[in-house]
Amino acid sequence: MDRERAKNISTIIVAVFLLSIIPITLLFSRETAAELNFPIEAKVIAEPRLNIRKTPDLSQSPIGSIATGQEILLLEHAEGQAINGDTNWYRIDFRNQDGYVSAQYIEFSPWSFDLPPTANDQDFENYLEEQGFPHSYRAGLRELHRKYPNWIFTPIKLNVDFNSAVNGQYKPENSMNFVPATSEDALKSTSSADFNKETNEWIEKERGWVAASKEIIAHQLDPRNFLDEQHIFQFESLSYNADVQNWQGIRNQLAGTFMDSDEYANIFCNAAEISLVSPYHLIARVRQEVSPNGSGSSSGTYPGVEGYYNFFNIGAYGADPVYEGLVFARDGYKNNPAANERLLIPWDTPEKSIKGGAIFLGRDYINNLQNTLYFQKFDLRHGPDYWHQYMANVFAPQSEARTMYHAYSTQGSLAESKEFLIPIFTSISELPAPYPTGGSGTPNNWLRSISIDGALLPGFESSTYSYSIEVHAPNSEITIDATPYNPYAVVTGRGSYFLKEGKNKILITVTATNGSIRNYEIIVNYHGETTAEVPRVESSVYQIQPDGNIYGLDFSRNLNLVENVLNNITTTDQYSLSIVDCADQEVTKGSIATGYKLLQKQNGEIVGKYTFIVIGDVNCDGDIDILDVDSIYRYLTGYLNLNDAQLLAANALQDSEVDILDADQIYRSVLGYVQVSQNLEPLSE
Repeated sequence: MDRERAKNISTIIVAVFLLSIIPITLLFSRETAAELNFPIEAKVIAEPRLNIRKTPDLSQSPIGSIATGQEILLLEHAEGQAINGDTNWYRIDFRNQDGYVSAQYIEFSPWSFDLPPTANDQDFENYLEEQGFPHSYRAGLRELHRKYPNWIFTPIKLNVDFNSAVNGQYKPENSMNFVPATSEDALKSTSSADFNKETNEWIEKERGWVAASKEIIAHQLDPRNFLDEQHIFQFESLSYNADVQNWQGIRNQLAGTFMDSDEYANIFCNAAEISLVSPYHLIARVRQEVSPNGSGSSSGTYPGVEGYYNFFNIGAYGADPVYEGLVFARDGYKNNPAANERLLIPWDTPEKSIKGGAIFLGRDYINNLQNTLYFQKFDLRHGPDYWHQYMANVFAPQSEARTMYHAYSTQGSLAESKEFLIPIFTSISELPAPYPTGGSGTPNNWLRSISIDGALLPGFESSTYSYSIEVHAPNSEITIDATPYNPYAVVTGRGSYFLKEGKNKILITVTATNGSIRNYEIIVNYHGETTAEVPRVESSVYQIQPDGNIYGLDFSRNLNLVENVLNNITTTDQYSLSIVDCADQEVTKGSIATGYKLLQKQNGEIVGKYTFIVIGDVNCDGDIDILDVDSIYRYLTGYLNLNDAQLLAANALQDSEVDILDADQIYRSVLGYVQVSQNLEPLSE
């Protein structure tokens, strides 16, 4: 009996020993590993160091490495490239950026993991319903609850619908939302107060900042775009909680900045206690305002205001915001000494600047219905004016949210209890506001002028898009020209128009270099004389089209010469014919170029007008040469505009569009390999 018992004990000891040497990750299936309740502490077991990858594979060079034996915090499971047959990878935070490590080279700290909670998720669904969260919010909140069941989501019900809030935030005449001047063009406002169409440039509201477009404001204002584990922190309650925000967490968040010291950690800890504002938020705000490396606002050496500090850039506005902010640090409120005393002004030491700024934030913002990063940016709780906004940068809440996330992640306290105040509008669309996209280039698609037969269109304004004019017989043809502010914009609709009696609609379209389109409409009411219709000119040599264009100017037969044209185009005896060049100067000899006009006159008055098209003569000089090829290339690359006559001349292949094949055809004709036909179709015998 004793021998049997000893045998059993030995078996148990061996089994325990074997289990102790098996990597603990092997005890779990891939599905179980993916469902672990992150974050999880782990230890590096690679020798001598573990490479950190930008993506969960070996396709790119490492972004850094961690020594063997060092503890790391796993934030999320990811599927990636198989390493020794194992496709499990884990995301970690590495120097404030995402990195990935293979599961083959880490081991979990003993019993540091938990499987996901088995609590009935119906309780959370009931909570979402009871609290009135719209259905379009719930998918993001469910995922966050699954990963962080201790997080609390509290709805903040606003007295405004989403569209009204967007319209209130977008104020072109007094913009309160900025984006960096280097941002992609779709993010910038193009209102007349924000974009100078004459210079084709955005107007800087502050140095390096321009007004935000309505579309990017809507995207940033929509809470549903930020219900993920990083950006949710723009909704975190910013009130001070000593159980969550401790000294070591403060110290960790200061690491790598110009404030990396115990002294600054103590200052922020004291500032939080007296202002009741989260020290993590205070540090994140300083990093946002003066950068992790500091700036003129925090140096104490800015010219003209030496010896003063403004870590939060309070009062920093105007052409030189750093200077103005430091003037506030020196003088404060000139007519309110009590307020200056409360805010510890003058801020002639970093400590006074940090503590006084914290008091300012607490009293004026965080303890005044603006106790999240989101509400500090978008003042939606003080009525319809939205004036009480701490920051103008529309990206500031999400940027500072990432800083907060990384602070908690580094501290290892992401999973601890936190409260998030989620804005709920009285109404909002089912789909989140999209991130605006657009082509590169400016959106300048305004016209500088429109002229009719050389005279400026009466009452023309670049921001007026519809016009109506009266035209009387015998002027049955008019020529429209339009000049854009942006020389690289494409304008269509210019050229000659034969009018029918009654209303004629002419549409001029301007396409900006970023692809945006603006239309100008002209309604020409033509009062014709039906009893005295002007006969069209005729020719058995040239092709005279119904649209008033004349083809067939064959160089080999000298049909491009003025004298031959006048000899081979006829009209009735009561009319006369003459030819004018592109500057409307009469010509009596020489070669005809694209854009020249044949004028039909009666008693000295123009009653008919026709346009010559020399196929291949794109630059309107009467020759077909390499300059015409160059004109097509410049047109195709956006560096040259072509009018309607030039586009017809450039279409050497006579297909549906002008393209590189037309340039090639003209180039081959210049070299003598082919001949560009001047006829649209064979002439009848």
